[in-house]
Parts: sequence; C-alpha cells; structure tokens
Amino acid sequence: MRLFVAIKFPDEFLNDIFSFNKPLRVTFPDVSWIKRENIHLTVKFLGEIPRDMGAIKKSIEEVTKETKAFDLGIDKTGYFDSGQFIIWQGFGASNDLWQLVKSLDISLNRLGFRKEKRKYSPHLTLGRGKRLDNTVKEQIVSIVNRLNGEKLVEKRSIMVSRVILFKSMLTKGGAIYNGVARFPFGKSI
Repeated sequence: MRLFVAIKFPDEFLNDIFSFNKPLRVTFPDVSWIKRENIHLTVKFLGEIPRDMGAIKKSIEEVTKETKAFDLGIDKTGYFDSGQFIIWQGFGASNDLWQLVKSLDISLNRLGFRKEKRKYSPHLTLGRGKRLDNTVKEQIVSIVNRLNGEKLVEKRSIMVSRVILFKSMLTKGGAIYNGVARFPFGKSI
C-alpha cells in the first residue's frame, strides 16, 4: 500500500480555492483537474509500504504531540512544466509548517524512510496536463499571472491543527485516498 502524510482542508476553504480558480477550470477542460475530495497538502510521501503501520503511526504521533496549531495561507497560483504541466496553488512561508515537515522527515528516517533531498515546496495540485501545446500553456500562464494579481490571501488561509496518514489506491478512474489515521496537534498555542 502507498502511504503519505497530508493536511486536508474543510469545504469552506476548498470552496474559496475552486471559486478563485474557476477561470482556469472553465477555459481548459482538457486539463485533468483534481477531484475536490483529493485536494490535500502532502507533508511527507512514504511510498509503497509492505510493513505494519504501527511504528509509522507512533512516529507521526510523537511529532504531532509536540506540534502546535498554525495558520497557513495561499499566496500564489503557479505551474510546473516538466514533462507534465501541473497547475498548483502555493502556500506562503510558514516556519511552523517547515518545522513539521522537518520533524516528520527526521522521525520517519529513523524507521528507514529516506530523508527528502528536494526543497519542500508546499502546494495543492489543482490539475495536470500531458503534452499541452505551447498556445494552451501560454494561455494558462496568462490566467495564472492575472490570478496572482488578484490575491485574496486573508480569505484563503486556515488554521491547521492535525495531519492525516493516507493510503493511496491507484485506479483507472484516478487515485482514491483513504484516511488511515488522524493525528491532532498536541501543543497549546
């Protein structure tokens, strides 16, 4: 089974994101847009796990009981263009999020999981496009730039107070994510 640790968001927050990015969804129906129920912020990808989850759960719990709730805000819309064209919403700098990511990385490394070598880039993947022609890419970039000029950071921020361990199942209809365990933060603000 494939596992990852992530932050899920309430409907109100997702409504803001979907509303704000509606121009992209309407203009580019050929992009494979992520289903609402699959939107999440990955904190740590664990990969294929052939072993018992007990030690993993304990490791995550040890980190989260020492973590305090923190505010997280969307600050931009962007894209990656490397083989697949990925449209995303990125989060602003958050020392608390960085500390959570680092602590989970260190704790899970003790169980044999590799430390992440890439710089953590917190974002919500909104959609993916394979082999988009340059005209479509240019149109997406234009709308992304316009959206970034219409920031609604205060409206699109949230207090994060837990992480969830997810199991991912890949199907022909797309990925299905099921929460395996929830880990509330334990430290007082």
